[in-house]
Amino acid sequence: MIRAGRSEDGQPMLPDPAKPDPGRSGEPSSATLTETVAETQSVAETHTVAETELDPATGPAAGGGAWGALRRAVSHNWVRHLILILVYEGAGIAASWPRFTYLADGKMPATSDVSSYVWDLWWNNHQLLHLGSPFFTTYWAAPVGTHLGFSTLIPLAGWLTAPITMLFGPSASFTVLTIVTPGLLCYAMYRAARLWLNEPGAIVAGAFFGLSSMLLWQNWYHVNIALGTIFLPMTIEAAVRFRRHPRMASAIALGVALGASILINQESTIVALVIAALTLVPWLVAAAVRNRALLRQAIKPLAVGALVGLVVAGPELIAMLQQIIGGGANPPIGQLTANYAQFGVSLPTLFAPSPRLANFGLGQLASSYSYYNAEQVMEGLPTFGAVLTALALLGIVVGWRKRTTWAFVGLWLGCAAVALGTSLTIGRSCVISAGIYHRPGKVYGNFCTQYLPLLTHLPATKVAYKGGPLNGVWKPVVASNLMPYTWLVKIPGLSGLREADRFALVGLIGAAMLAGLAVQWLSMRRSTMPLIAVIVALGALEAGWSGAPPGSPGYPSNFGYHGTMASTLPGLDRVLSRDHTHSIVVDVPFGLRGGVGITGQPIAPSALLIAAHDGHPRAIAYTAWVSKAANKGIAKHAFYRYLYVAEKSGPLYPTRLAAARADLKTLNVGWVIEWRNVWTDHHQWGRYKRLTRKYLEAVGFRLTHDYCLVPGRTGVACPRGQHVWLFRYEPGGSSKGG
Repeated sequence: MIRAGRSEDGQPMLPDPAKPDPGRSGEPSSATLTETVAETQSVAETHTVAETELDPATGPAAGGGAWGALRRAVSHNWVRHLILILVYEGAGIAASWPRFTYLADGKMPATSDVSSYVWDLWWNNHQLLHLGSPFFTTYWAAPVGTHLGFSTLIPLAGWLTAPITMLFGPSASFTVLTIVTPGLLCYAMYRAARLWLNEPGAIVAGAFFGLSSMLLWQNWYHVNIALGTIFLPMTIEAAVRFRRHPRMASAIALGVALGASILINQESTIVALVIAALTLVPWLVAAAVRNRALLRQAIKPLAVGALVGLVVAGPELIAMLQQIIGGGANPPIGQLTANYAQFGVSLPTLFAPSPRLANFGLGQLASSYSYYNAEQVMEGLPTFGAVLTALALLGIVVGWRKRTTWAFVGLWLGCAAVALGTSLTIGRSCVISAGIYHRPGKVYGNFCTQYLPLLTHLPATKVAYKGGPLNGVWKPVVASNLMPYTWLVKIPGLSGLREADRFALVGLIGAAMLAGLAVQWLSMRRSTMPLIAVIVALGALEAGWSGAPPGSPGYPSNFGYHGTMASTLPGLDRVLSRDHTHSIVVDVPFGLRGGVGITGQPIAPSALLIAAHDGHPRAIAYTAWVSKAANKGIAKHAFYRYLYVAEKSGPLYPTRLAAARADLKTLNVGWVIEWRNVWTDHHQWGRYKRLTRKYLEAVGFRLTHDYCLVPGRTGVACPRGQHVWLFRYEPGGSSKGG
C-alpha cells in the first residue's frame, strides 16, 4: 500500500501521482489510489481529534470569557490570514513612509510616469461610467487620438478603485494603490512559499520579497510593475497546487491569475506564462509517458482554466490586436536596441547593499551601491541586498539535498544573469554615456569596464557623442553572444522586453524562497531561533524605499524635477474647469512621449495631473508604445508640425505661420499651457521667449494668467523657473497678464 507522507511543515500529504512508488512497477491501480485517499483522510481525522482534545482554545478544557473567545477566533484559519495581511500592510506602510502621508498632503512623486497613472485611473473610471472602452482615447494626442492596448493603462486597478476615484479623485486612488501594494506582494509570496516552507520561513520569505527596496522602488515610480509582480507568486501557487492535485478549482485560479495579470502589466504576464509552462509542461509530459489516467484527469481542468484566462484577458487582447492592426505595435528597431544596451546591470550591483541603508545613517555601506548608469537608474533599483544574498546562500547550504532548492537557485541566479543585459559590466562607479555603442577599434563616449565575449552587433541606432554631428550618427549596438539577454530579445514576441534589469524582480522570488528555507532551518532548533530576530532586524534596514531626495542620481532628478509635486493645481484647474467647450489644451513643451516611438520634447508631469481634473482633451500623450498612427496624424496638422520646429528653435517662415494659423481654425484648440519649469539648460529663457513671441502669439494665442508653482507666491515674487503661463486662443485679441 502507498503510504501517506508528510510535507516539510508536518502536514499529511499525498505522494505526487506523477511519481510511481519505488516499491512497485507500472501505474497504480484505482483500488490502490482509493486506499491511499481513505488512509489519508483517516490520518487527517485522527490528527484533528487529537488536536481538538489537546487544544485549550477548542477542546473541553477551553475556558470562557473574552480571552477564550479571542483564542477561539484566532484558531480560525481565515482570521490568522487576515491578521497576517494586516501585519504585512503595516510593515509596507512603514517601509514606504512617508507615502502614507501623501493622502492628506495631496502630494506624489514628481515624474511623468506617476502622473500618467493618475490619468489612467481617471480615464478607466470615466469610460466605466460611460460604458465605453478604455483602450482607445481622443483625450490624448487630440484630435487624432491614440491606442492604449500596449500602454501602462492598468485597467483592472482602475476598475477596482473606481469608487475611490468617484468619491475622492484619481490622485487618492493612486496613493491608495501604492499604500496597499507592498502588503499584497508580501502575502502573495507568503502563500506561494507556504507550499514548501513552514510558517516562520514563509512569513519571512514574504517580507523579504514584498518589502525589498527593488520592488518598493518600482511601487514608488512604476506602480504597474509592482502590481503586476503580485501575479508571479500567485501563478506559482496555482500551478503547483494543480500539479499536486489536478482539480478544477486550481486550474481556474491559474487561468484567472494569468488573465488578470495582463490587465495590469503585459511584461508580468509573459513571465507568468513562462513560469506556468515550466511548472506544468514537464509534469504533463511525464504523465503522458507513465500515467495516462493522470493526464486525462488534468486535461479537462486545464482546458477550462485556459478558457477562463482568455475570457478575463479578452478586453486587453482585443485592444492589443487592434493596435497591432493599426500599426501601433512596431516601434523603431533602433530605439529598442538602444534600450537593450542601456538597461543592463553591473554584476556587483545586483548583490550590493541597498542604498536604503543611507536612511539609517549607514552611508558608507549604502555607497557600495553606486552604479550610476544615467539611463538605468530611471528604470529600477536592481539589488537583492546584502542581507538577502547572505541568507539565500545559507538556504542553499542547508537545503542542498532537496530538488526544489536547486529550482529556487536556478530562478534566482538565472534571472540575475538575464538582468545583466547585453554585456558583462564590472564596476560600481560607472557613468555610461554613449559607450554602449561602438565598433571594434572605435569607441564613442566613456563607459565603465564592459566585457563583450563573442562580440555581435544589434541593429544600428542614432548616437550623439561629444564632438560628433549635432543630429548624431547611426551606429550598430554591440552585444555579447555569451549573455542570455542577447538571445532572449531575439525570440519572436519578446523583443519588447527592453529593460533587462527588471528580470531581477523575477529572481527575487527565488532569493526569497531560499531565505525562507534558511529561516525554516533556524526555526527548528531552539538554540538558533533567536537568530531569526537578528535577521529580521538587519533585513529591515535594507527594506523599503522612501523616494529619492533632491540631487540624487536618476529619478526623480531628470528634467529638473525633484521630490514631490502637488496632486492638484487649483489656479489652473479653476480656469480650465469653467470652460465647458471641450476644447483641446496644448501643453508646451509639447510631444508624444513615454517609452518607445516618442517625438517632441519632454512634457511637464503636472500637465497630466490637471488633465485628470479639468476633463479637457490634451494634445500631448504619454504611452509606453507611441503609435505610429498618432505620430503621423499629429504631424499632418501644420500647427503641431511647426510647434515642433519652434521648440527646436527652427526657422519660422511667414508661410509656415500662415499654414499654422489656417490649421488652427480647423482645430478646437482653446488653450496653451506653457510650463516654464521644464527646460533647464542654459538657453532656457531664450527658448521660451522665442517660442512665445515668434510662434504662440504669432498664430493667435494671448497670455491670460501667470500661475506660480510655489504656493503663496505670485507675479514677481514667484521664483524664476516656477512660472506657468496660460494662453487663450484669441486671434486678433490683445495680450494681458492675469
